[in-house]
Amino acid sequence: MSEIRGHQYKRVVVALFAANALLFTLACGRTGLNENEASLRIYGGAPVPSGDFTTVVALHDPNRVVCTGTLIHPQVILTAAHCAETRPGSSALTGVSFGQGREGGRKPSQQPIAATAIHPEFRHHPRGNMDIGLVFLDQPALGPSSSPSSLVSDPKKARLIFKTSVLPANDLNTAPQLTMVGYGRREDGGTGKKYVVTAPASQMNPSELALGGAGKDSCEGDSGGPVFDQHGSLYGVISRGLNIGCGGGGVASVVADAACWIHDESLARGFDIPVAQPCGNSLAQKEALRSAVLADEPVGSTLNLSEWYLESIADLHDIMPNATSINLKGNHLKDISDLFRLPALRVVDISFNDVPSSQIELLQRFGIQVLGIHTQASTFLDTRFLSTCLQTDQTKLPIENQAMIRALKARFASNDCKSINSRLVKTIHLNLSSRNLTDLNLLADLPLLEHLILSDNPVVSLEPLLSLEKLKSLKLGNMPPALLESDDLTLSSLIAKGVAIEFGTTP
Repeated sequence: MSEIRGHQYKRVVVALFAANALLFTLACGRTGLNENEASLRIYGGAPVPSGDFTTVVALHDPNRVVCTGTLIHPQVILTAAHCAETRPGSSALTGVSFGQGREGGRKPSQQPIAATAIHPEFRHHPRGNMDIGLVFLDQPALGPSSSPSSLVSDPKKARLIFKTSVLPANDLNTAPQLTMVGYGRREDGGTGKKYVVTAPASQMNPSELALGGAGKDSCEGDSGGPVFDQHGSLYGVISRGLNIGCGGGGVASVVADAACWIHDESLARGFDIPVAQPCGNSLAQKEALRSAVLADEPVGSTLNLSEWYLESIADLHDIMPNATSINLKGNHLKDISDLFRLPALRVVDISFNDVPSSQIELLQRFGIQVLGIHTQASTFLDTRFLSTCLQTDQTKLPIENQAMIRALKARFASNDCKSINSRLVKTIHLNLSSRNLTDLNLLADLPLLEHLILSDNPVVSLEPLLSLEKLKSLKLGNMPPALLESDDLTLSSLIAKGVAIEFGTTP
């Protein structure tokens, strides 16, 4: 198990996938640590000197500092969604304070909070938790002007500095050190003082990155705090830990994935936040598409446009009319109708977008192989398990479905169908051995499942597993001989897809 790093409640670890991305770049008041400071062991960190990282602020409930945030505008603070949301039994954020903090976190807030907002896909995004939130102040933190352009750029004088360059995320491959800042708990038990630590990134996808470990980490109270890259750009927002306790590393939400939401949500309140993404600008979107194609340097007719945060592929037919295979994984696409203008197209990966089912079905009718169907942002939670589990009278369900529902409730230690489903769709490893299962249909549309154990079950057919695009390994110890004989064609198809199947008896 692991923990949210603001209010100390448990969460589910979300799998991370190595990939490239673009950065949403809002800079801090300092770009990093010197060599001596970086060697110090936030959790395993060092106190922030006065005048450094001045954009980083403390967020208060009525009693104490509970989270960290970053000023991205005189009246807008970027933080974690779980810090900004109001939950039963918890206190809403009430104020913000600046400076170095106070030991114990009891420093009074210096400015009240007018409103908060959380990302609409918080905890419900295919790639991660989208743990991004905003806090709006009732008055500018830096004086009467709310215009970012009016702010001075001296890091010793201003709390907020904007930077608009776009950096490729694979810079992490050559410079993997990232800097975290927060007011959270330290290894000495203290809390409430602004600390900083630099730690390596380990894995990332367009939505989340894992970083830290070996005693260098964020901890409770650091949630919502910034993760700066080696150039001083705001790369991520601290979300949660990889394990119970601190020191073993954590997960941060990649800000670029939420850049347009941040821009739109702020602009609706009259605050203009400059971001690197096109965000609805059709001309800028076309330029972003051309840049992505040029950066890919396509080989033959295969094009990789994954994880560029594209909102549109208009004009793709003009840029590469003879494309036969296109990877669109990890963008923000809601319309891929331009693909119908590519006569040679045979395969397209639309994983982690939000493409409507009508367009997916039409592509398939045209004979195009579509990958990633079940990882669309608006539909990936709509599983067979959920629709079946939510039926009011469970006794009317087929016995085989009742058995699977019981097995998954036991596996996730919960009776809440929606809670189980939100974890099930992000599950990578699933052990359902010895559950008296005969039917596997409720597993058929799980989008990210890679490793499945079904040993010691009287399963009738393995055919539903053919729809699991990500499946890599399957354990079938002590299975009925009749199944292995009658399902020979299914087994051959799974093996042909690269699934490693382990037979034999279970110890």
